[in-house]
Amino acid sequence: MPCPADLHLCLQCRAADFAHDIGYAFGRDRTTVSHACNVVEDRRDDPAFDDFVASVERVLTSVFGAPGGREHE
Repeated sequence: MPCPADLHLCLQCRAADFAHDIGYAFGRDRTTVSHACNVVEDRRDDPAFDDFVASVERVLTSVFGAPGGREHE
């Protein structure tokens, strides 16, 4: 079972219009993906959690590229 961070990271590394596909890949609904992203974003107020998520996002971006084929600035 995916945790909210799994769904959030998949969505952040691809694009918002892939919520349905990401939900399907994890056996969840697109609304679950959206809720998971909201949960993670709310927790990013905690500096330690934010640093962790940002680190994982950087790794995923370096491996898979930025959403939409753009590099982060």
